[in-house]
Amino acid sequence: MVGVAHDVYDYTSPIPYQASYNITVDNPFELAQLQSINHSDADWVKASQNSDRFLYWLSTLGSGSWESFKKSCNALQLEEPKRILRRLRLLGHLESSLDGSRWSAAPTAIVKINSPYSKFILCGQRSISLIKQLEEYGIVASITHQPRGEAPPCIQLAVSNPDVITNNFPIINAGEASKKLAQILPDIATWQQSLRNVPGIVPSRWEWKHFDGDGFEICGIPHETGMYQMCDQNLNLRYTLFYNQNTNTWHQGDWYGLRFLALYHHAASCQVHYNVATKCLAIPVKQRWPELYERALVLASGQLPTYQGNWLLYQNVGGEVAHQLSQKLNVKYEEALICA
Repeated sequence: MVGVAHDVYDYTSPIPYQASYNITVDNPFELAQLQSINHSDADWVKASQNSDRFLYWLSTLGSGSWESFKKSCNALQLEEPKRILRRLRLLGHLESSLDGSRWSAAPTAIVKINSPYSKFILCGQRSISLIKQLEEYGIVASITHQPRGEAPPCIQLAVSNPDVITNNFPIINAGEASKKLAQILPDIATWQQSLRNVPGIVPSRWEWKHFDGDGFEICGIPHETGMYQMCDQNLNLRYTLFYNQNTNTWHQGDWYGLRFLALYHHAASCQVHYNVATKCLAIPVKQRWPELYERALVLASGQLPTYQGNWLLYQNVGGEVAHQLSQKLNVKYEEALICA
């Protein structure tokens, strides 16, 4: 259009763009150790019903932000949305992004549980109409409240041929997820490498508390590998992170996972007890496993763990799964009759 050729010269000096990561106080990873909670039976039922309604609502939405998740919890008067999100992930109902800013409902699926009979649990999205159709089909074996009513009830299906379900309903067959996870999950050292890196942290700008194996103690600028709380000048908690001394990097992950990793680096004597007769696995409350490994235990029954003193009890866990995961996490495995 101009008639002659033009040469274009760039007289600027572009500055490489580096994405910044905002360190915010409110994030779904920021938990604290949860002690055993006592509720009346009436409280359990009400909490269970609200959790059920919440899953129906999330299934309808399909996906959303962490803010939308919190607002939905508030609308149903559900306390501690961070713990609720973790429980729903453990049960296979939801997934979330690596940084926790987004969530999405998992596809509706049947998961085979450890049983001599052909029994399955229902995971992922669910609706009232779907549950009614399954009941009319005569394959709903039981609907059981979760311990303390802290999550949607466990729906157990009994059918000799799972194709009956997948051919007649919009449901996929995920197989025996507990055993599959036990096989494919990496060892603790490899899992550590998968933690999300959090760049841009200037340690001198913050106050720090170091996890010493039991609790957090005020410390100077971190130099030792371990779990730390990053605080402002008034010691108000801002973030909980894992510091790797060898690479001089900071990492984010689920709270219990970071604590377990810190215990591993402190060479703490972590242990589990397994009852062969009842298929019950007991883990000390203060040594709770990283979320992905705990999910393998929860999906063995579709039930969250119960509390017994200072122990977490996981039901219907296969011996092979228990032993395999214990080895990968470098945990001392013992068989003992300690479960009721």
